[in-house]
Amino acid sequence: MKELSLAFLWHMHQPYYKDTLSGTYHMPWVRMHALKGYFDMPSILEEYPCIHATFNIVPSLLQQLMDYVTQSAKDVFIDITLQSASDLTDDDKQFILSNFFMANWDTMIKPYPRYWQLLTSRGVGVVNEKDWPSIVRQFSAQDYRDLQMWFNLTWFGYRARKKYPHINELIKKGKQFSEHDKRDLIDLQYEVINQIIPLYKKLAQNGQIELTTTPMYHPILPLIYDTNFAYRSMPDAILPSRFQYPVDANDQIKRGVDYFETLFGFRPVGMWPSEGSVCPEIVPFFQEAGIQWIATDEEILKYSLGASHSRDDSLFQPYRFSYQDSNISVLFRDKGLSDVIGFTYAKNPPVQSVADFLNHLNKILHSTTIEKPLVGVFLDGENAWEYFSDGGEEFFRQLYTQLSNLKTIKTTRVSDYLANNQPKNQLSHLHSGSWINHDFKIWIADSEKNQAWNYLRQTREFLDTWFAKNPEASDELKQKVMSEIFMAEGSDWFWWYGEPFSTDNDEEFDRLFRLHLINVYRMLDSSIPAYLKNPIIVSHKTESIIEKPVGFIHPIIDGRKTHFYEWQEAGYYNTSKSTTTMHKSEIFLKTIFYGFDLQHLYLRFDPFHNESWNNKEKKTVAITINAAEKQFLIEFPFERNTKISYVLFIVEQNKKQQVGKYTSIKADKIIELSIPFEKLKLHPGYDVSFFAEIKHDDLSLEKYPNSGVISFSVPDAEFENTMWSV
Repeated sequence: MKELSLAFLWHMHQPYYKDTLSGTYHMPWVRMHALKGYFDMPSILEEYPCIHATFNIVPSLLQQLMDYVTQSAKDVFIDITLQSASDLTDDDKQFILSNFFMANWDTMIKPYPRYWQLLTSRGVGVVNEKDWPSIVRQFSAQDYRDLQMWFNLTWFGYRARKKYPHINELIKKGKQFSEHDKRDLIDLQYEVINQIIPLYKKLAQNGQIELTTTPMYHPILPLIYDTNFAYRSMPDAILPSRFQYPVDANDQIKRGVDYFETLFGFRPVGMWPSEGSVCPEIVPFFQEAGIQWIATDEEILKYSLGASHSRDDSLFQPYRFSYQDSNISVLFRDKGLSDVIGFTYAKNPPVQSVADFLNHLNKILHSTTIEKPLVGVFLDGENAWEYFSDGGEEFFRQLYTQLSNLKTIKTTRVSDYLANNQPKNQLSHLHSGSWINHDFKIWIADSEKNQAWNYLRQTREFLDTWFAKNPEASDELKQKVMSEIFMAEGSDWFWWYGEPFSTDNDEEFDRLFRLHLINVYRMLDSSIPAYLKNPIIVSHKTESIIEKPVGFIHPIIDGRKTHFYEWQEAGYYNTSKSTTTMHKSEIFLKTIFYGFDLQHLYLRFDPFHNESWNNKEKKTVAITINAAEKQFLIEFPFERNTKISYVLFIVEQNKKQQVGKYTSIKADKIIELSIPFEKLKLHPGYDVSFFAEIKHDDLSLEKYPNSGVISFSVPDAEFENTMWSV
């Protein structure tokens, strides 16, 4: 009987948040993710001994976890949590109201009435700076105390809640928390964190998981080796002045493996290069560090082999690659299966998600000609679970239960598979790129990203000059100073600079990046260049994600951008303005426009013009409209076809009843449709909300907005007068 091996690789990573000179953490994300993903993911495996997996843990994350284990981390968020609510200054209060709602609102705030009430009291929109003085005065000391509690409560994952019933008791209590409650809660956080590294050790020792690692501070190795390598996959890119430090790439790998060994007592044989970024030149460094296999994305394989190779007959196996007498095994992840866990299954019932996942595996098993296929599901092991209503618990329980009983699909540690299935095929070429779009665009070739690379290069060159002039400098000083350089080489700073990603913490990421470079000069008692004191981020990313309509529109429904002003006064939702720490490889829609005249609601969908727009796998656009205690559903095929129609349903008690089928829709370059307000039984003044989904066989692939809804009021004849402004 043919058997499929399934290799999960969960990548655990956070940026290096620590200011090394002060020892201060200005962001809490190592601690918060420790309470959730870092503890949940290995802990649940204890109940499923037949399930095997690989956990890739970044050394700089382990460093930061150890700071919390020893309680040597000076965490600003802990300090302000433990500060008596009665003694908070106005600045403290503003900090709490600005930062203590940083969680997924739908799954981590809305389910808790008191937490949601505090958010709505503050306001769910962006707070204008001039309004803060009045806002902070609206809350009582008890309000602030409850908010201090809830931010720390909501991040506990399902395994910690099960192990420590007191967490659930506090959740049930919900409000009127005491100062003593806060102290107890932080103590519980430390107790959970203290168990994480021993738990990984235990599971590795009993053979259930394999532990692997990444270069020390998560750099993009090919770019550290030579930023001009970006030209290989981006020949038209505008790059910064050349940064070329192969020695740094090698040292990042060595340091990472060495630190891993100090914690776990053995050297890893596998590695997920940061962001799956590879190039031929770094292979000798892997072999020198004892790394026997690396993993990356399937598109790297596609561009390494060439377009003539069949995915089914090439992807699901390991390969061997050689460069300058160095050899390594290379595995390539199934991008689609990795993405559906990270981005799709949270939107769907666990039963349906698990069935879909197993169905994909069975299709691979029966379609591939590879005798002993290996399916690699490699993805972020921490961030996705915030989007599951239960942190992903039921999905994993159902998935692990079914996988434990299947005879044709077996989970495996990567090294176990390779021990019995050495690569049969040799790659003659290894494409230089990352797991995102098989290039390096996320980290370079944008004005802000390039500026950061230039600052890094200038500081690195200064350091070379200083070392040459001071040969008597101690090894200890050299190690400390180089650590700051290595920290600044981390991928995350470049991820958040420029486009397409943005976060509420952009300015803090910018400050930390420059701080690591500034620390080089401070440690060497040298004057700090003026340019490092000024933000790289100045005034970018001002475009909103959601904007409301500002006037009536009268578009021609032809599926084309007929003229510039056609949708000029419509509202829009910009899907490309991402705030996520994860990257989805396939996105279906880039913008949704919405607007109206007195008689019609108009919708426009701008697809990303990739394979998903025209492929053979049929998808549906489903638009859910809520207003006046009524719910409507609009469905139409997601395909380029000017002769399609949409079906309008009214939904009552979760049952759809068809209202009618309409042809006022066209799909060509874009999708445009008009819906009469009378068909929706909507009158002027009604508050309306809607969201759209892309579905395949009732499985929700994407939701827009990902969290929340788009809202507007049905206009009356005075709408444009009220929106008029000079």
